[in-house]
Amino acid sequence: MITHSNIQVTVMNNATKRSQGFTLVELMVALVIAGIALSAIYALFISQSKTYTIQKQVVELQQNLRVSMLLMEREIRQTGYNPGGLTESAAGSDGIDNNCDGTTDEADNIGTLLVDESEAIGFQVALANRVSFSMDKNGDGTTCGGKENITYALNGTTLERNGTPRFANIEVLNFVYLDENAAVTTSIGNIRSVQIAVIGRTNDEDTSYNNTKSYVNLQGVEILAAQNDGFRRRLLTSQVDCRNLID
Repeated sequence: MITHSNIQVTVMNNATKRSQGFTLVELMVALVIAGIALSAIYALFISQSKTYTIQKQVVELQQNLRVSMLLMEREIRQTGYNPGGLTESAAGSDGIDNNCDGTTDEADNIGTLLVDESEAIGFQVALANRVSFSMDKNGDGTTCGGKENITYALNGTTLERNGTPRFANIEVLNFVYLDENAAVTTSIGNIRSVQIAVIGRTNDEDTSYNNTKSYVNLQGVEILAAQNDGFRRRLLTSQVDCRNLID
């Protein structure tokens, strides 16, 4: 028979159990579960943060390559603009004179300045990794202006325009020169178009990534062997017709 006193004892016992809280085992289980959850959240955060950083660097790299290529395309396309009828570059013997005093230099083959900058028009230096060219933009009969003689070259991993750093993290700058028949030419006076290849890399190396890719230009010639490192790279190529040099 259940009496009032029995009910009171039962209620008191239940209240006592509730006041005792969690056992040590229960606390340990809760801590383990919480630790696993926090570890998963932290791992997810680290993974997403790394992915974001990589994607950000790749986007910056691609933008860097596109802008550098657009600039070179635009200016190389204007090579030889000559409303004043200046003497065009032609192959010949060696001679270099970089001033603008009007003194004519002897012409040269690909790789050396051809004529004095006040009279040169067209390509002056045509190397695989460096190009210099001129145009008479303002039609004043000279190419002495800073915007009329242009040189692109690499200095380490920095692409420079007229000696001024313009684009960082550029590993390879490659030029191939074609004649009117789209054949590769080694005669500077026969250049009618230029193939450009630019390879850039991310700013930071990813230790969990291994780049084993090699890169070729539009001629299929390898311009960068596999580096087997953690840098992500992108290759951008283009062919530019020098319309002012086309007969």
